[in-house]
Amino acid sequence: MKKSLILCLVIIGLLILAGCTSEPQPSEPAGPAEPEVSIEVVDIIQTAGYVSILYKVVNTGTVPIAACDIEYTATDEAKNQITGDVTISHLPVGESRTAMASFKAENEIVDLLNAYETTRYPGDKVPAVIYVVTGTAAKASVTYTNSTGGIEQISAVSLPWEKSFSTFSDDYVSISAQNQGESGTIETVIYVDGKEFKKSSSTGEYVIASASGTR
Repeated sequence: MKKSLILCLVIIGLLILAGCTSEPQPSEPAGPAEPEVSIEVVDIIQTAGYVSILYKVVNTGTVPIAACDIEYTATDEAKNQITGDVTISHLPVGESRTAMASFKAENEIVDLLNAYETTRYPGDKVPAVIYVVTGTAAKASVTYTNSTGGIEQISAVSLPWEKSFSTFSDDYVSISAQNQGESGTIETVIYVDGKEFKKSSSTGEYVIASASGTR
């Protein structure tokens, strides 16, 4: 009887030990990382019936972001609501970009709500070269160097405007944009492998902003 009891206890102990040392079950493979950003309102400037909101967006995730579209709803002291959006493009991992949203508002802004949506690059692969033209000007004529070293020109494009190249065989990159109106700002930016390479800006009637360099 005593030997049978000891044998049963040994068997139970072996079964418990086998359960504790069993092979762990394989975990489900992790899905692709999702874009992550932090959005900061750096300043709100109100002058002469206009409001300008300066945004700063930081890519806090692990994948490059093609664009972050911020949708805002501003409420003034008369409880009027103004809605709009501003897009910040080309955010490499760990880097930041700024953009300004401007709109008409006669009264002081007392509340601001922001929502955003991110767009990732296909296959998370950043284009080799990206040209971007932004500003408060309505339209601009744009001249740029293409991927094979040729020169292309487009007249009266609406801003913001951009052109990207997945491959770029030429070492020289350049872009020039001329304001087609009597007022406003123009800014040109060149991104190489997702990082800001050259930038230029100008303000005023028919001004030109040019950026270029050998990458």
